[in-house]
Amino acid sequence: ISFASVASVVYKLRMKGYNSLPQAVLDRYGGVSMVFFVLALVYRLENEIWSNAMVVSSFFSSESHTADWWWSAIISTLIPLVYVLMGGLKSSLYSDVLQAITFILGLIIVLCIIAVKHNDNDTLKAYLEDNHTSSSFFVYNPNGSSADTNPLTLKGGMDLLITGAIQGLMSYPFFDPVLTDRTFLA
Repeated sequence: ISFASVASVVYKLRMKGYNSLPQAVLDRYGGVSMVFFVLALVYRLENEIWSNAMVVSSFFSSESHTADWWWSAIISTLIPLVYVLMGGLKSSLYSDVLQAITFILGLIIVLCIIAVKHNDNDTLKAYLEDNHTSSSFFVYNPNGSSADTNPLTLKGGMDLLITGAIQGLMSYPFFDPVLTDRTFLA
């Protein structure tokens, strides 16, 4: 959802002659607003880089803030930085498309293998039922509950879906610097 909402807004901005989202904010709301918008983007980008570095570092060291942990954080940050500096952000669009195609094909293959192997898997069905979970999407039975709940109701979790949709449509796409920059480059 967020990709579609950003695509439509950025398309309209590009048709009006803007080259970036900060340029549109500057023209529409003035210099002070643009400064605060750019500061929010820089803060968001710094958090994204730091959180990604922390996740990658945890793969290489079980203890945080050790020498191995810091080296993996530094290297995992430098590799994409060098990649972008060598080819520019526009070149990373090609690798993103290739990664997306590879991911989708891999997901289809894995789901087909699982579907074939576990089509009549009584052990899996028994596990799901023992853990108060139905093997059907339309019947939800959370832990501690005695009755099945339709997931398409607020009690069944629809409020989480609505919140996610609102965040995906209105919040995330326009404060993700990578997403908005790539739409202007595409």
